Amino acid sequence: MKSYSIHHEEKPCGPGESIAVKTDVPEKKWKTILAILALIGAAFLIIKLQKPEAKTPSFQEASRLVKTAAKSNGERSKKEVAIPARYVKVKTNWRKNLIGETVLEGTLQNTAPIYNFKDPILLATWLSKTHTVMGTSRYPLYEYLEAGRTIPFKLKAKAPSKFADVKVSIESATVAQ
Repeated sequence: MKSYSIHHEEKPCGPGESIAVKTDVPEKKWKTILAILALIGAAFLIIKLQKPEAKTPSFQEASRLVKTAAKSNGERSKKEVAIPARYVKVKTNWRKNLIGETVLEGTLQNTAPIYNFKDPILLATWLSKTHTVMGTSRYPLYEYLEAGRTIPFKLKAKAPSKFADVKVSIESATVAQ
């Protein structure tokens, strides 16, 4: 950027003579700079006036928004109560112990943000080598499952002979009061 400096020459002056100041920046350049600054300011004001300002919600609008949010939370809560199996996830592994019994081990996870569940019922589907359903069994777990928590489980199951695999899902659960 170009810089400008003002030089001052002093001349001895007599009575009735004025002091003359000589500058390196002509008056025309100062006027140009001021005009550019005025144009930038005017452009800024035009842009600012064309943008609609964010309207702050009134008290009535804010209370309506709060009621809408509460209503959606209430609807979500009803869904959680209606289908708790949707919010309880199960992960399972199975093995045979030393005496040949089938042992199911895994975890239950409650993904519901609000509700606690109790007494989930596991549904074990026994499968053959060709993934044909050989039978099903229900196993209630008498446990509390708090919102957002995961609990382990381990149970001995009566499996059909010659099964190849088992799939475990949640059949139901009760909302804890």
